[in-house]
Amino acid sequence: MKTWQCVVCGFICKQAEGIPEDGIASGTPWEDVPPTGPVQSVL
Repeated sequence: MKTWQCVVCGFICKQAEGIPEDGIASGTPWEDVPPTGPVQSVL
């Protein structure tokens, strides 16, 4: 599984873990994270 890091804020999203507190299930591909997801909302 993949890991993504925001180059602006340093937020790290691990696909295997997801972001359950924001409703992003483990295994969710980054392409399926809504544009109002946790990373986009902090930019």
